[in-house]
Amino acid sequence: MHTIDTAWQATIAGYVGTPFVQQVATPLACAPIQGVRVAYQIDSPTPCDDFYVANCDPKAAVVAIKSVPPIANQYITVLDNSPDCVARYTALGLRHTCSEVLMALMQHILNQDTRAGIQLSTLLATQSAVPLYQRVGYQSLAQTHVFTP
Repeated sequence: MHTIDTAWQATIAGYVGTPFVQQVATPLACAPIQGVRVAYQIDSPTPCDDFYVANCDPKAAVVAIKSVPPIANQYITVLDNSPDCVARYTALGLRHTCSEVLMALMQHILNQDTRAGIQLSTLLATQSAVPLYQRVGYQSLAQTHVFTP
């Protein structure tokens, strides 16, 4: 599997299976869209849905996500390096809230964790945090964009 795909799946898996997260859709009707319903967030007791979209036509992604009964807070995180990503999603009526960078810390840096079988650590970082994470060994892999309906 390509490094970006592996990192993307590892990032999503980091949410699924934790006590405050309920997986709501994998996959939806369009390509690889995965959704998680966060039942409790540290900073807010309000549930939210976060959909992760990769390699999917924006129109098809929005239709698929709208097929899930909505709750008050919905976020759509799109893995897309194309220069027109934000324009394509905002043209569909979504509001762009931020862009982040998908980063990974590779196996050779995870000394103790590799002995435990962990091969990859991923995170989504704001642009301003990228230099910090790069100093500790993370590598930028792809751009992500967060939207709300």
